Amino acid sequence: MARYLIPPWLTLLGLFSLSACERPDGDTVCEGRVVDRTTGALVLQPVTVGVYHTGNSSTGGGYSLREEHQTDANGRFSFHINSDANDLALRAYGAPGYSTWWQEAPDLRGGHNNKGLNLKVQSPAWIKFRIRLPDPADTAAIQLWGGVDENLWVFGSATVTSLVSANSNLQVNWIIQPLGRPRFTGTLSRFCPALDTVLVEISY
Repeated sequence: MARYLIPPWLTLLGLFSLSACERPDGDTVCEGRVVDRTTGALVLQPVTVGVYHTGNSSTGGGYSLREEHQTDANGRFSFHINSDANDLALRAYGAPGYSTWWQEAPDLRGGHNNKGLNLKVQSPAWIKFRIRLPDPADTAAIQLWGGVDENLWVFGSATVTSLVSANSNLQVNWIIQPLGRPRFTGTLSRFCPALDTVLVEISY
């Protein structure tokens, strides 16, 4: 009877492949880095990486936070989750306004090694409105859309700063209703670079 011997290197290769994909102890390994979603650059300041259950998201119940971990000085993270569930996702967030869009939060394979992850965050920017109205009783309604949707109300002359999504063309619209005077409307578009403040001056 012929005997077939399996070469030792082939046995080791099979064991390595199995260990690289699946963990028999049920742990889920997460390793990766946090990057800017527009430029792909590493976010070197420490941010928080949250692990979320997604089981209720499809039914409108939202995500529930399971645990949190911190990135290192090189924008990288590495941790184990004591779970083999497949309803897990990652999201990063931190000052001064970094955050992962929910629709871009990567899903995790429970009980496997999830390595080489690029966890994208949207960089923040700010838009500052310097508004001058004729009378302190006058009001201004300001609407933003493009990188963010927001409504602001201003009384009299004021300076208002709003957090927006960076590296985007933000559409700004305003409606000023002075007391006893005609309504004044306007619109403009501004590009908001990451971690920068764009000034918009509005005068009646």
